[in-house]
Amino acid sequence: MATELKTNDIERSFQDIPDDKITEAEQTAFLVDLGWHKGSNWDDLLKSKRILIISEAGAGKTYECRTRQQALWAAGEPAFYVELADLARSNLRDLLSHHEEERFDVWLVSQSDVATFFLDSIDELKLSLGSFEQALKRLAKAVAGQLSRVRVVITSRPIPIDEQLFRQILPMPDEPDEAATSEEFANIAMARRAQKSSEEQIARDWRNVALLPLSNAQIKEMAIREGVDDPAALLADIRQRNAEEFVRRPQDLIELCADWREHRRIRSHRDQVASNIAVKLKPREDGREKAALSADKALEGARRLALAATLSRKLTLRHSAEADREGDPTDTPLDPSSILHDWTQDERTTLLERSLFGFASYGRVRFHHRSVIEYLAAEHLLGLRAQGMPIRSVKRVLFTATAQGDEVVKPSLRPVAAWMALREDAIFDEVLRREPDVLLNFGDPESLSSAQRQQALRAYVERHGAGGWRGLRVPSIQLHRFAASDLAPEVKRLWEGGIENPEIREILLNLIGLGKMADCADIAYAIATDGKASEGERIDALDALIHLSDSRLTAISASLADDTSLWPNRLTRAGLLRLFPTSLSVELLCKTLARTTEKKRSVGDISWNLPRLIEHVDLSPDMLDALRHGLTELSVEGIAWNEKQWPHLASKRQFLLPALAATCLRQIRNGTTTPDVMRSTAIALRLAEREYDHTEPAKQLAAALSDLPPDARRLMFEAEDAFLQAHCPQTDPSKRYARLAFRRPGMHLGTNDADWVLASLADRGRSADDRAMMLEAAIRIRDDNVEWTEHLASLKPYVADLPDLIERLDQHAQPQKPSPEELRWQREDAKRQKHDERRDAKAHASWVLFWREIVNDPDAVFAADRSENTAWNLWRAMERSGEESRASGWNRRFIERHFGKEVADRLRLAVMAFWRKDRPTLRSERPETEKGTYLTRWQLGLAGIAAEAENPKWAEELSQNEAELALRYVSIELNGFPAWLEGFAAVHPAAVDAVLGAELTTELSEPAIGHSGMLQDIQYGAPTVARLFVPRLRAWLDAGKWRLGNNEDEAARANRLRQVVQILVQHGDADTTAHIRALAKAELVEGAKDAVSSIWLPVLMRLDAADGIDALEKTIKPHAPAKFGPAANWFSSLFGDRHGDGETYLSASGFTPELLLRLARLAYQYIRPSDDIVREEGSFSPNTRDHAERGRSNIVNALLSTTGPEGWGIKLKLAADPLFADFKDRALAMARERAAEEADAAAFAEADIVALDRYGELPPLTRDEMFVLMTDRLDDVDDSLLRDDSPRAAWALIDDEKIMRQQIARELRANANGAYKVDQEAVTADEKETDIRLRSTGSEHEAIIELKIGEKDRSAADLKATIKDQLVVKYMAAENSRAGCLLITVKSARTWLHPETGATLDLAGLIAMLNEEAARIEREMGDSLRLTARGLNLQPRLPTERAKSRARQRKASSEQEPEEAAVG
Repeated sequence: MATELKTNDIERSFQDIPDDKITEAEQTAFLVDLGWHKGSNWDDLLKSKRILIISEAGAGKTYECRTRQQALWAAGEPAFYVELADLARSNLRDLLSHHEEERFDVWLVSQSDVATFFLDSIDELKLSLGSFEQALKRLAKAVAGQLSRVRVVITSRPIPIDEQLFRQILPMPDEPDEAATSEEFANIAMARRAQKSSEEQIARDWRNVALLPLSNAQIKEMAIREGVDDPAALLADIRQRNAEEFVRRPQDLIELCADWREHRRIRSHRDQVASNIAVKLKPREDGREKAALSADKALEGARRLALAATLSRKLTLRHSAEADREGDPTDTPLDPSSILHDWTQDERTTLLERSLFGFASYGRVRFHHRSVIEYLAAEHLLGLRAQGMPIRSVKRVLFTATAQGDEVVKPSLRPVAAWMALREDAIFDEVLRREPDVLLNFGDPESLSSAQRQQALRAYVERHGAGGWRGLRVPSIQLHRFAASDLAPEVKRLWEGGIENPEIREILLNLIGLGKMADCADIAYAIATDGKASEGERIDALDALIHLSDSRLTAISASLADDTSLWPNRLTRAGLLRLFPTSLSVELLCKTLARTTEKKRSVGDISWNLPRLIEHVDLSPDMLDALRHGLTELSVEGIAWNEKQWPHLASKRQFLLPALAATCLRQIRNGTTTPDVMRSTAIALRLAEREYDHTEPAKQLAAALSDLPPDARRLMFEAEDAFLQAHCPQTDPSKRYARLAFRRPGMHLGTNDADWVLASLADRGRSADDRAMMLEAAIRIRDDNVEWTEHLASLKPYVADLPDLIERLDQHAQPQKPSPEELRWQREDAKRQKHDERRDAKAHASWVLFWREIVNDPDAVFAADRSENTAWNLWRAMERSGEESRASGWNRRFIERHFGKEVADRLRLAVMAFWRKDRPTLRSERPETEKGTYLTRWQLGLAGIAAEAENPKWAEELSQNEAELALRYVSIELNGFPAWLEGFAAVHPAAVDAVLGAELTTELSEPAIGHSGMLQDIQYGAPTVARLFVPRLRAWLDAGKWRLGNNEDEAARANRLRQVVQILVQHGDADTTAHIRALAKAELVEGAKDAVSSIWLPVLMRLDAADGIDALEKTIKPHAPAKFGPAANWFSSLFGDRHGDGETYLSASGFTPELLLRLARLAYQYIRPSDDIVREEGSFSPNTRDHAERGRSNIVNALLSTTGPEGWGIKLKLAADPLFADFKDRALAMARERAAEEADAAAFAEADIVALDRYGELPPLTRDEMFVLMTDRLDDVDDSLLRDDSPRAAWALIDDEKIMRQQIARELRANANGAYKVDQEAVTADEKETDIRLRSTGSEHEAIIELKIGEKDRSAADLKATIKDQLVVKYMAAENSRAGCLLITVKSARTWLHPETGATLDLAGLIAMLNEEAARIEREMGDSLRLTARGLNLQPRLPTERAKSRARQRKASSEQEPEEAAVG
C-alpha cells in the first residue's frame, strides 16, 4: 500500500467535490463522471490555502505531491513534503533536511512569503484518528502565528472527521481587522463600501478536490511510456473488453501494460480479476511486513475474509483498536481475528496491509474493489466444496425460496453464484433453473462454455420473452462479455420462435452486433428497414448492422436521405449520426440534414453529438471542405433580417451551427483559412446562440480567431462584414464598423491588425464606402504611446484621394462644440455635483467629528441631554454596517471594534431606555392608508430591545406593561419574529396573547389580503411561540366566517385559510389535528369545488389517506380524463410537484397497499399514458402535465415498494387489472424481486461463518431456510437407507414410535454439522410434546417433525387430519416454529383408502395425497408456514435395487458426498 507511483509527468486534473458527494469520492465511476467537467490543474489548485485531495489507493497522489513540491522547491519557494504518519511521531524540524530547515527559517522571518506543506497519507494504516490530529497539531505548533502565510495540501480519504480536524487545527485566520478609524466609520455611516476585487471574490481558501482518473489520452500517453509499442491496439482492446475499470488508476494501468506486453491481448474478465488479485497480494515492496506470508496462504486468507464479508454484509474489516472508537454500534466491522482464528495476529496484519485491501476509515480496511470480494467469496466456497462440503449445503448458502414459494438465487449472493457457475456444473444448472439472469448480469459470461452460453440465453429468453416490458437491464459490459459468434444459431432459433418482450428483442439485436453474428444479419436488416417496428428497435438493429459492417448499409444510407415515410425525424437523426462518415457520404449527410428538424433551444442529437463526431472522425481535407460548404448553405437557407426581434438574423436550422463551428474549427486548426472557410466561420459565429451550453464549438472557434495569421483575420473581418451587408446594408460607416467590432464573439481588432487594416484603407480598388468603414477601424487602433491628433494625422495619407474621409479625420481632431442646451445642462450638472460634494463632505466631516468625540469624550456624548441623539446616530451607523443579521439593528461587535466595550455598554443602556419612552402603534390602530407603515424611530426601539435581550433574564425583569410595550415593536422586524421573542414568550405568554394574539384576531376579522406577514411569521416561527396562537386560530376556523365571501378576493381568502390550517396542523395538539381532519372531510363531502374548498384536499390527504382519496375521486369524477384539466392539476400538486407545498408523502403509514392501488387506478384512469407529452431530447421546463405524470409514477413506485404478504398480494392485483396491462410484467417482476430481497434479509454472524469453514454448513436464518434444511436432512436419511451398511433392517424391527424417534433423531443429530440442534419430545408452550424438533444455531427458527409408524392402526383420513390438528395447531403455533413435516415409516407393503375417492393408496400415493393437504393448509393460512409429508420406506430391497443404488452412488459421488465428511 505504500508503493510510490509514477505517472511519468502526465499533467493530472482535479475536480471540486460537491459537499454531499464526499463519501463517493473513491468510486471510480463517480470520479470519471466528475471528469466530464473541465478540471483544475496544480496552478489553479495552489491559489487556495487549504486543499484536501481525496483519492483512492493507486491513484498517484503521492507522486503528484512529491513532484509538485520538488517543482516549487526548484523555483526557490519554501515547499516541504512530509508524511503524516512521520509527523504524528516527530516534530516538523526533525523531519526536514539541513537545507529544508534553512529555507524554513528564512521563510519564518520573511513575514511575506507563503510556505507550502504537502502532508501525504502515503501509508494510511499507520494513522489513527489520534495520530492524524497529532500530526496537524505539530504542524500548527511549528508555524505558530503564521497560519495566514501557510498553504497546506493534505491527501486523504473521504472521512468527514478529517476535514473537520483540518479546519479546526489549521484554520484560515480571518483577515485581521485593521485598526478602526474615523474615516472608515464615516464611510460606513454614509453607506460607502469598498468593493473586493473580482479575483479576491473568486479565490477560495478551502477546497475539497478529487484527483481525477486517467483520461483516454492520458492512458495512451502512459502506455507508451510503459513500453507498449501499439497503444492504439491496447486502447481498442480495452474498449472491446470493457476493461476501463482496470485502467483508470495509474497503478492498475501499469499492471495491465505489463500483462499486455506478455500476452499481447487483454484477457478475460475472470483472468483480469485473478491476475489483479495475485498482484495485489504480493508482499509490499518496502519489505516492512510483520510476518512472512506465502502467496497461497495470503490467497486463502483473502478468500475466507471475502466470503465472511459477503455473508455478514460487513464490507469493512477491523485492522486495529482504532476501529472501535465511536461510530454507529450497528456498523461494526468484520473482525478478521474471528474468521482467521487459526492465524497469528502478525499474519493477519500482514495480509490486511497488502494492496488488495485499502484504507476505509481509521482502524478499518476494505477490499479495494467489490468484484474482488465476489470472486474470492466464490473461490472459497469452491474450495470448501473440494474439501467435501455437500452440494446441498452449498446450495443452501446460495439459494432460497420466497414466502410465495418462488425458488430464487439470494440477491446478495447473485455475483458469487455467477462466479461459481463457471466451475461447478451443479451450481450452473441450479442458477439456470432459478434465475438465468444471474449468468448474464454477473461474473464473467465470456468464460462460460459455448454450450453453457447457449443454455443461458435460451433459458433467459424463455423466462422473459413472453409478455411486455419489465425493466430488465443486462449491463452493457456484461453483454459485451457474453456475445460471441457461436450464439448465432441459438439467436436465430429464438428470434424465429417469436418474442413479445421488446427488451429481449433489444438484447438479441445487441448480441447480433457485439457477437459479429453475420448469419443473423438478415434479422437486423429486416428490423432496421421495417417502418412498423419501434424506433428503439430499429436503432438497435442499425447498430448491429454497423458492427457487422454489413454491405447493405450503403442502401440504407441512400434510403435515409430520400425516404421520409420510412425514416421519421428522430430515427433520421439517430441514423445519420451512426452512419456518417463510413456509410453515409457528405453529400447524403447534407441531403438528410436538409429534411431533419430538432427542437429549438434543446440539447439534442444533432446539436450535441454531430460536432463531437466531426471533431473525432477521420475526414479528408476534401470531405471537410464539402461538409463545411453543405452545412453553411443549410444554415443560411431562407434567413432574413428582422429588425423587430433579437437576434435580427437567425437560422431556421439553429441546431446545425455547432456542427458548422466544429467543422470550421477543424479546418482552421489544419491551416485551411480560405475565403470560403472564413465566410463559414463568420456565419457560424454570427448566428450562434451563445446562451446555451452546447455551443462550446462556437466558443472554441471564437477563441481560435486571435491566433489566426493577419491575412486570415482580414478575410474573416471582410467575410463577416459582407454577410451582414448582404442582409442589412448599413450606409453609416461608424455603425457598420460597430456591429462588427463590438459584438461577441466576432472579430476584435487590435494593434496587431494595424498593417492589414491600413493596407485595406489605402486600397483604391475598394469602394469609398468600404474604405470609410475601414477608416473607423483604423481610427480605433491606436498605439497608447501615440497622441490622438498625431494618430489621426498619420491616417490622412491613406485616404488622400477621398476628401470626405479627410474631412472626417479633421472633425475627429477638432474639439466638439456642445450646443447651448448641452452647455446649460453641463453647468447645472456641475453645480448640482458641487452641491452634493459639499453636502457629502459636510456629512462626512460630521461623522468623523462624531467618531472622535465618542473616542475622546464618551461622557459628553452620553450625557442626559445628548444620549438619545448619540444613540440615534450610532444606530444609523450600526444599521448600515451590514453585520446585524437578525439582531434587529443591534450590533455590539461593530460598536466595540470602533469604540470599545465601555461605549457599547453605555449605548446599550441608552437604547434600552429609548424603547421604553416610545409607544409604537399596532397595525390595527393605524388609519387604513397607513396600515403597512411605521416610524423609523421605532426601529431604534427594536434595536434597544435586542440590546436588552443580551441579558438572559431580561424578560423575567419586565413588568406586564413593559412586556406589552415590547411586543408592540415585534411587527417592525421585517425578517420574521425577532430572535428574542422565543425566550420572551416562555415568560410572558399572556402578554403575547393580549398584544399579538389580539392583533391576529383583528387581522383575521378583516377582508383577506394577498399575503399575511403575521401568519407567515407564526408558521415559520419557533414552535413554542406558534403554539400560543393556536387557540385563536382554532376559534377563527370554528367560527366559519372564512366560508363567506364578503366581496373578498377568492384567492386571498383561500390563501389565508391555507396558512391558518397549515399552522394548526403543524403546531396543534392531537385533538386539533383530529378536528381539522373531521372538518376537512366535511368540507369535501362533495369534493373540492372552488379555491377555498380546494385547500382542504391536500390537508385531508396527509391526515387520512383513505378519506383523502375518497375526496380526490369525488373532485375529479365530474371531469373527463384529459391532458390538462382538474385531474392533472390535482395529481400534479398532490403527488408530483416537489417544489409545491401540497406534495403528499406516499411513504407515510396511512397509505396502505390497498389504498395505493386505489390511488394508482385513479391515476391511470385520469392521467392516461396515452395523453402523455412526448418530449424530444433535451432540456425543458416541466409544466402541470409533466408534474402529473411524475405524480402517477410516484404512486406506482410507492405501491411497488410495499413489502410483506400484503405488498405481494397488492402487486398481483395490480398485474391482474386490465388498466395496468402495459405494466403487468413490470409489476410482477418487481413483486418477485421485492419478495426475494425479503427472503434474503438476514445476515450471518461471524460465529456462523466460522462454523461454515469448520463443518461445511450454515445455520438457517429464515423459516424457508429452516424448511429446506429439514427436507435436505430427510433426503440424507432416505439416501442413507440405500447404503449397504444402512440401518434399514434394524429400524424395520422397531414398532415403538418413541424408539423410532430416537433412531431418526440420532441420525439427524449426526448430520447437524453445527447448523442445528435436535430436541426429541420437546415440550411446547401448552405442554404438548413434539416428536423431533430441529433448532437453528443461528436464529430462533425451528422445524418440527411429527413421526408416525405406518403399520399403526391409522387410516389415511387420520393421517390427513394429523397435519393440521396435531402438527400445525399443537406444535407450530409459535412464530418461530413455522416449518413442519409429517414423517411416515413403513416396513411392509400396506395400503390405505383415499378419504374422498376410496381408491387404494400405496405409500407413494398416500404421501402425494398428504402433500396436497399440506399445500391446501399453506394456502389457507396465507403462506405463513411451510409443510411437507415424507415417507420412509424400510422394506427390504431387492438385489437389483441394491445394485442400481450402488451405481447411482458412484455416478453421483462428485455431487453428493457423505454428509459426515468433515470440512477443515
